[in-house]
Amino acid sequence: MRRIVVLGLAWVAGMGASSPAFAQGPPPGDTPIEPLGDSASQFYPSKALREEANGWARLRCVPNATGALTDCVVVGEGPAGYGFGRGAMNLSRIARVRADVLPAVAGRPAHFMVGFVVQDGYTPGDAVLSPGREAIEAHRPAGADPIAMASLSCLTPLTGGGALTDCTVQSAGPQGQGLEAAALALAAQGYRAKLPPVPPEVQFSLSVQSFQVRDDRPFITRVDNAPVTFVVLKDPALPVSTAKLSPTGVALTCRWLEDGRLQACLAKPRSGGPGATRGQIAATLALVDRLRLVRRVAFNINWGQ
Repeated sequence: MRRIVVLGLAWVAGMGASSPAFAQGPPPGDTPIEPLGDSASQFYPSKALREEANGWARLRCVPNATGALTDCVVVGEGPAGYGFGRGAMNLSRIARVRADVLPAVAGRPAHFMVGFVVQDGYTPGDAVLSPGREAIEAHRPAGADPIAMASLSCLTPLTGGGALTDCTVQSAGPQGQGLEAAALALAAQGYRAKLPPVPPEVQFSLSVQSFQVRDDRPFITRVDNAPVTFVVLKDPALPVSTAKLSPTGVALTCRWLEDGRLQACLAKPRSGGPGATRGQIAATLALVDRLRLVRRVAFNINWGQ
């Protein structure tokens, strides 16, 4: 079992691990907190720990007279999609400002860096190409804090790299500073996908359990051999019946067109369990015409860091 500790400024780390790399290094104004020791292990994001991924997050908080962190918001995070910001927010509930610096920061907004490191871990790369620090800083809204962040989710081409589309802002901090609009403009103008093409054939399974409801879209399932690709209903307004589907699922291998439609699908019962009947396989194939393939990526825009 990995031993996770808090070291230095606020590093959640495995013993003997090295710190993850930063584009410009941590800003000089970060405030140190008291060491937390082994109690920090509970705050390492579960996905990152499973994948032995390193990362970081920066918070803006107001320390009170006892050194406790209050009114915290995430203002920096990387890489996206691993929950490092959420982990840092959870850690902030037990963190305390170091006593020797508390008089200088009590009652005032201050920044706190939290680095997450697994022994012999790695730092995942982003799925997008950044326009560079100068372009990012040029899109900082007038009057916004020098250290800020926006987290986005966008569609990318199935055929590989290219422009991002259908972007939405998942979170931004500090709020109320115009960061959302700035991030959307920057994503449209300066960021591009750097993912490889989706394999010519995709493999996934359909079962009663595959159906979910998210944002009123009644079907989302992960494709087995393309981790950031999902299959969704082409027309979510049409009713969906799962009555004829196999509870154990049907395994499919399909080719795809550039617009995401699936074709030339082969279907068979999933291994294990009683297996699907011919009627259940036919019902599953009937759904394929209503599916399309999409690929959505998450990334963060970090200002001043």
